[in-house]
Amino acid sequence: MKKRALDTYEPPGQIIHASLAAEIMEVKLALPTANALTQIVKRSRSSKYPKEPDSLNQLGFAALEPFCETLAGDRFLYGALTTACGFKCLLFTTLGNLQHLSRATSILADGTFKVVPHLFTQLYTLHCSITNSSKVLPMVYCLMEKKNKPSYNLVFEKIRDLVQDLTGVNLNPDYFISDFVIGAINAAREVFPNTAMHGCFFHLAKSVYRRVQHEHLQQKYAVNAEFSLL
Repeated sequence: MKKRALDTYEPPGQIIHASLAAEIMEVKLALPTANALTQIVKRSRSSKYPKEPDSLNQLGFAALEPFCETLAGDRFLYGALTTACGFKCLLFTTLGNLQHLSRATSILADGTFKVVPHLFTQLYTLHCSITNSSKVLPMVYCLMEKKNKPSYNLVFEKIRDLVQDLTGVNLNPDYFISDFVIGAINAAREVFPNTAMHGCFFHLAKSVYRRVQHEHLQQKYAVNAEFSLL
C-alpha cells in the first residue's frame, strides 16, 4: 500500500481498496480503521512533496516548478496574485480548461475549506459543462488567502484576461451561479457586467435550514410537511 502511494497518483480510497482486494477476511478484520489507513497513505506520499511553508512569503516558485505542470506536461499554475492589501491567491488551470470556459454559457462557482493548505482560507473553483456533454467539471482552481471582494476581483479579472489572451474570446457567460458570498457576487458583477447572477439552490437550502435551526424550529420542520414547504 505504501509503495503504491509513492508510485501512483491514485486517491487514498482507491489505493486502499486495490491493496486489500486480494486479502482474506481475517487480515482485513485485523487492520486499522479506514481513516487510519488513509492517513498512512497520506504520510507515505508526503515525502514526495515539498514541505509546506510556514508563511506565504516562503513560497519559492522555482523550487515548485516540477509541481506546476499536469501529468501530461501542460502548464497548470497560471497566476501567483497579490491584492493591494497583500493577500495572495494561486490560480491553477490549463489551456484546454480555459477553452472550455470560453465556450460556456453558464459558469458555476463554489468554495471549499476542508482540503486547503493551512496558509490559505479556501479553494475556490469555477465549473462549466463540456461542449456536447452533460458533464459539469471544474476548470479553474484558486487557492485564496482571504475570501474578500478585492481577492475575488483579482481572480475574476485574471481569468477573464487569460481567456482573452489565450483563446481570443471575450469571456461573457449568460449566467454566473454561486453560493451567497456577497464579496464574490459583487466582484463577478463588476468583472462580468452583462452576466446574470444566480444563487445556488443547494446553498440556499442550507442557508434556510441554518435559519430554521437558529429559530429552534427544526423539530417542526422535520414533522410538519406543510411548514417545511413554506
